[in-house]
Amino acid sequence: MSDQKAQSSMEVLLLLALLLVIAVIVGLYVLSLAKARPGFLRDFNVS
Repeated sequence: MSDQKAQSSMEVLLLLALLLVIAVIVGLYVLSLAKARPGFLRDFNVS
């Protein structure tokens, strides 16, 4: 029973790590886009 719980928590940790990696990649991609085109972030900046 405890092995099953450890397995599921391990899967949750792997999923969180995967989401973190995806978020970092997307963030870097957006940053590179913003550097390439200075007006890119102005679309998101409403204020």
